[in-house]
Amino acid sequence: MLKLIIRRLALTLWCLLACTIFLHLVAPQAKADGPQVKITQPSVNGNAIGHPGTKVTITGSGFPAGNTLNLYTTPNGDPGKCTVNGDPAANGLISFATNPTVMVQGDSTFTVTATWPDNAATSTTAYYVCAATQGVQGLSSNTFTVAQPVAINVTPTSVAQGDQVTVNGTNWLPPQQLNVSILAGDGSAPIASNVVMSGPDGTFSTILAIPGNAGAASYAVRVYATNETSMTATQNNALTVTQSATAAPTPTVAPSPTATATTQPTETPTPSTATTGGSGSASMVTFFIYFLGGIGTLFVLIGVIVFIVYSHA
Repeated sequence: MLKLIIRRLALTLWCLLACTIFLHLVAPQAKADGPQVKITQPSVNGNAIGHPGTKVTITGSGFPAGNTLNLYTTPNGDPGKCTVNGDPAANGLISFATNPTVMVQGDSTFTVTATWPDNAATSTTAYYVCAATQGVQGLSSNTFTVAQPVAINVTPTSVAQGDQVTVNGTNWLPPQQLNVSILAGDGSAPIASNVVMSGPDGTFSTILAIPGNAGAASYAVRVYATNETSMTATQNNALTVTQSATAAPTPTVAPSPTATATTQPTETPTPSTATTGGSGSASMVTFFIYFLGGIGTLFVLIGVIVFIVYSHA
């Protein structure tokens, strides 16, 4: 009798153990086979973060094929509130404004890409997504947190041509490719720009060089996500560019006064017989003097000759 009691007790214990193991194996499977909803993009550590206008992708499975689902956002993570029975607003549900409905595919799944709506935009709030149809509903297993508004800061706010300026930003999606540019107010091309990635905490910092030929004026600084142009921050008149001292125009050198030559008085030459206007008369006088001298010399010679002749005679 004792052996029979022990056998029955052992059999009972084995049955309880088998049932416990079965329930542990079946329960997760049953949960996995139920409606599932998830925000797949953007994803940061399993959840999503962004702003109104951020592109989101929502997927689901386990819904009746061909049914139309209503999509809602809600900060309440209570699955019992995710239902189309009664007034959705009374359950804290807000219609997903940009894509309020979606069709379930033949394999009982759905995928929808939309932008996060403006009617679920309370900063630092984590929202769930509820997908519901008559009798079937599913609450997202993760959340979308609305980040604080994006912000940028420019330092210094006044620089000279050829100098550098630093632009910092906060509350951008981590990570996200951003375009940073310095713009004139006339709609022309940026005078300086750079592409930078935001960090895991949604911040960034970049240095831009101001061209040496940039006009001395006030400029705007603009930052936008290259894959999401709706996420933009602009500061008008955020930067003043002044003329560089090295770029000042070269002063015009005044011409040196030309030395005026002092005119020396011309010395009047003393007139001579060779250069005066009476040179002709002087020449005639000189000719007669020589002529008469010649005749006198000739008479002297004749007199000498006559004297010698008569002396010999």
